[in-house]
Amino acid sequence: VLGVSDWQFVAAPRFPQPRKVARLEIHGPITAANITRWTSALQTILDQSDANLLFIDLDSNGGDLEQSLSLAYMIAEIPLERLETVAYVQH
Repeated sequence: VLGVSDWQFVAAPRFPQPRKVARLEIHGPITAANITRWTSALQTILDQSDANLLFIDLDSNGGDLEQSLSLAYMIAEIPLERLETVAYVQH
């Protein structure tokens, strides 16, 4: 699914301790405007942060299907060698 193979789901941490955590808040409806904002926030994390763990805080009732797929691909394309990603889905 989404071009993500099973080997990408690892239980053990890939980076040394202590972890450097960045948080990406994805709250609200999934719309083109919100996708633009979230993509920009993720790019800032990738460009300006030395984090090696991305915590995604997801609280959305959904939204546009095309934009939802765009969000899924955005998350799937996060470079594994740069950031390990963990998501918490509220509700």
